[in-house]
Amino acid sequence: MSILKTQLLIFCLFITFNFGLCAKPALWQLEYQGKTSWLFGTIHLTNQSMVNELESIKPYLKQARKLVTEIDLNQVNSKSLLRQTRFQTKQNINQIYSKAELSLISSKLNQVGLDIKLLKQYKPWFIALQFINLQAINQGYQFENSVDELLTRYANAHAIPVSGLEAASDQLELLDKQAVQGKAMLLDTLAQADKPEFQINYIANAWTDGDLNQLATLNHMSNGYPSYEYFEQTLLIQRNKNWRDLLMTDLEQGKIFIAVGLMHMTGEQSLLRLLDQKNVTIKRLQ
Repeated sequence: MSILKTQLLIFCLFITFNFGLCAKPALWQLEYQGKTSWLFGTIHLTNQSMVNELESIKPYLKQARKLVTEIDLNQVNSKSLLRQTRFQTKQNINQIYSKAELSLISSKLNQVGLDIKLLKQYKPWFIALQFINLQAINQGYQFENSVDELLTRYANAHAIPVSGLEAASDQLELLDKQAVQGKAMLLDTLAQADKPEFQINYIANAWTDGDLNQLATLNHMSNGYPSYEYFEQTLLIQRNKNWRDLLMTDLEQGKIFIAVGLMHMTGEQSLLRLLDQKNVTIKRLQ
């Protein structure tokens, strides 16, 4: 998998209702105007045990006429996107952060084997994603076999068309629109690195158990970090609204399998609640 495709999956992870069912990844059945579709909450990395959890999901995907994901991973062109990860002027991160902040950033990056000198031409949000990537790898996870990637491969193998709710370039533009290209995002990511509740294992366990309460708690803990408001309003709520509107036509036709990050199912303006407002009947299957 290309570096840029990996970074897009990490981005999706960054912005990653206990119904008393058995602990399994969360899957819902959607009914709209007499037609059935499915909604699955993904996570944008895996280990082997997480891969095994997808076996219970495949029979539903096999029934679908189309797989709808956040982005169509079949269409990601890394070469055209790589340009967006670097400053296009003589600017570099030394001009963005204070000496004390640069010292902290350098120390944290060194812990995962990254050299700040080699990254100074890259935007802060990209450095944050690189840090998350290596953190996950060091804990035994991989983005190359993300849930999204594995579902896309399954769809391809069974001649199920795949479409994306947004383009890869759209996701990078969202990151770019943060104040100073994600200055706060990088500092917040590094500040959270040693906190147990922000570890990849915590998020992975929540996905495996389909535990929306656990993810909602994590989201609540993020409140107060400088990057949180942009994260919540732009990367979650506004995208949920955009996706809901895009999905309605497909739901009228039925038999679509929607696979988007599980974090989008939490909160007062979750994708689930927004679909409910459009009279979509929602039933949790697992």
